[in-house]
Amino acid sequence: MSDTIEHHNPLGKSDYLSIQHRERYTFAISRLTPGQRLLDIACGAGYGTAMLLKYGCSVVGADCDEQAVSGAQAKYPRGSFVMADVLNIPFEDESFDAVVSFETIEHVNDGNRFLSEVHRVLRPSGIFICSTPNIRYTAHPPYHVKEYSPGEFYALVRHWF
Repeated sequence: MSDTIEHHNPLGKSDYLSIQHRERYTFAISRLTPGQRLLDIACGAGYGTAMLLKYGCSVVGADCDEQAVSGAQAKYPRGSFVMADVLNIPFEDESFDAVVSFETIEHVNDGNRFLSEVHRVLRPSGIFICSTPNIRYTAHPPYHVKEYSPGEFYALVRHWF
């Protein structure tokens, strides 16, 4: 991850960015089944993990920021939150039915290694739901260490999934 950690907590906000953040989890829920075991990697404040839990999934929220993890655990005591580096996910092979990760890969120096780790912890029939900003429409903040065009992102994801 980059040296500067960026978290966006959209709860209680109605700006476009906040709505987009919540809608990513709503989209994921539409593709998931209650009871599935999920990993929400780079969960930040934990609001998305809480949405997935409410839907009936068994979810682990993971983030590299200790303060975010402890804050999420305090706010959502029914949840399970752990410290994790996306380049070295601390779970056994084939541990999850699904992995969700929104607006994460652009913060990672090695997107290929990140996706290889996601692939490793997913069961063979697992689903990976992710998003990243389109390089053409970002302000190129310094904490985005690698932004992708749609073609680059598709090729990278397609390699693993």
